[in-house]
Amino acid sequence: MDRSRHRSSRHPPHGRAGLRQPVFQPQRLQPRRPLDGLHVTPRHLCPRARHPPRQGARSRPGAPHRRQPAHVHAVLLLPAAAAQPASVWRCDLDTGATRKLVDLPPRASVVTINADDTLGAGTFIEGDAHASGAYDGTPRAASARMSPVNQGEPANKAELMTRRLNAKLPMTLFTVDLATGKLTPLLQHDTNWLNHLQFSPTDPTLLLYCHEGHWHLVDRIWTIRTDGSQNQLVHRRTMQMEIAGHEWWGADGRTVYYQLHFPRGGRVSFIASANAATGERTWLQYDATSQSSIHDNSSPDQTLFCGDGDRQSPWLFLFRPKLVSDRGTLGEHLIRGGYLESEKLVDLARHNYRLEPNPMFTPDQKFIIFRSNLLGPDYVFAVEVAKAH
Repeated sequence: MDRSRHRSSRHPPHGRAGLRQPVFQPQRLQPRRPLDGLHVTPRHLCPRARHPPRQGARSRPGAPHRRQPAHVHAVLLLPAAAAQPASVWRCDLDTGATRKLVDLPPRASVVTINADDTLGAGTFIEGDAHASGAYDGTPRAASARMSPVNQGEPANKAELMTRRLNAKLPMTLFTVDLATGKLTPLLQHDTNWLNHLQFSPTDPTLLLYCHEGHWHLVDRIWTIRTDGSQNQLVHRRTMQMEIAGHEWWGADGRTVYYQLHFPRGGRVSFIASANAATGERTWLQYDATSQSSIHDNSSPDQTLFCGDGDRQSPWLFLFRPKLVSDRGTLGEHLIRGGYLESEKLVDLARHNYRLEPNPMFTPDQKFIIFRSNLLGPDYVFAVEVAKAH
């Protein structure tokens, strides 16, 4: 290969970062141990940094902005047999100090923190409603893992999703004040499957979420303000079997990117985007038969994309967008068009795609981080974006 590939983890991970959840702390490019799902005590939740930054130290030019002091908020998930609910803790990365903020309602979790570290957001299923163990907050069966050293989606994931969607369980979407622990509901008694919450990385009042389920059966992508206003659908379909999903924020905090298959099972797909402030839309076309991915992601400067491939195109891809020049097309509010030039970075033919690689760029944009079982156990890998000289 003309690029360097590194295995970033020496041991198979015990937890996993969720879909597009950032796992980097500013000025610390090494992935930190994911905090979501760790069965640990509060005393071990937040180890003190070995080399805390000097007071008044300046960041290098172009380095990501770091909020001071450096805090992380973690959801402590207790074993399934425990009677206590999950709880939210505040940790100082430099001192190791921890403070419990709030116990959450049964089956609740907080999965995203806003841009100014004042609010978290999460969901819970109300009352005792359940879907017989299908993504309903009850303990998952051990079969969800492929082996002791391999995570992965359940082999019957499609059937579980059908059961959960059909159950129409009442849900609450809420925010939690990270200073006081106060919970505020934004949506209540909603029988849509509310999932995939992501705060805008720049606008602390703007939350992205989805109606989960098989994509052709739901209007998936939504945004809402933290006061409960402006609950808006981001993409409305116009074609049978048109599907959109696996949405994520661009680093500007205004652009919502998502996969658009037009239609599912066809030959044309897009990485699409919608600007939450202006409504401007762009669709970047790629060949669905040879360049498709389970997940895509964008670079910090939003000039590049990456994809993790799938069973029919098992590669880690780098994509460069090319916009088609407009020559004064008649019409208003038209979608901007373009296409993606793809480059294959890592051969994933030996990867079992029950584990989704979930690629992401490092903050300095020099590497793409992804997880894979191509060596047997699950490891985290990094591949260089630039070709080796």
